[in-house]
Amino acid sequence: KLAADKVKGVATAAVAAINAYQEVVPPFAVRTVLPIYLKAMDGTKAKPQSVAAALVVTLDLVKKSPQQCAMALADIVPVVTPLMTDIKADVKAGANDVITECCKHIGNRDIEHLLPSLIMSMANPKTTPATIHELAGVVFVSTVTPPALSITVPLLLRGFKERATVVKRQCAVICANMSKLVLEPALAAPFLPKLLPALEAASEDVSDPEARAKCGEARGQLERIKKAADAAEE
Repeated sequence: KLAADKVKGVATAAVAAINAYQEVVPPFAVRTVLPIYLKAMDGTKAKPQSVAAALVVTLDLVKKSPQQCAMALADIVPVVTPLMTDIKADVKAGANDVITECCKHIGNRDIEHLLPSLIMSMANPKTTPATIHELAGVVFVSTVTPPALSITVPLLLRGFKERATVVKRQCAVICANMSKLVLEPALAAPFLPKLLPALEAASEDVSDPEARAKCGEARGQLERIKKAADAAEE
């Protein structure tokens, strides 16, 4: 909060203190520190100066601890993505820098060439159908892990809400293809509470038999993951 203090000297000192703190944060502390940074930039009460300062240290955190932050992308993306279109230039630029840096470390070669399109779709949802069309053409062979899901699932959730049946069908195909390569169901389970209802709603909306069949296939794959994840907890 002090990064947005009306007294310039206080604000400057606060930013310096935040940056100095980040300098000594070790990789194993990411899970402790990251929620603090995200909280500072989340919510309507957060002031632009505080948000910008939080984005700066988050970017530094991602650069210094890329693998740890990649596993935390499911927390980062929902908070930072809305800031990619912020009216404040420094906030907008900072958010884009954080997402771009995060995407460098998702570790999935199948979608590496689509990262610019995926990032653009976060900042501009109007490009969702075109990006989904690109993603639907990918032949998935790499193991699908949480970092890759953190980037693709938000796109699929938007795609399932599109009116065009062809987009819903493509989303279902992507879900089915990617889910077949999930080797650790427990790591994919956190994405299911949003993805399954979206898939079910899309299945009910489409009238085309083939599209509905694809939705059914995808749902079966996701239910398999859910069942395996539930069994692992018992």
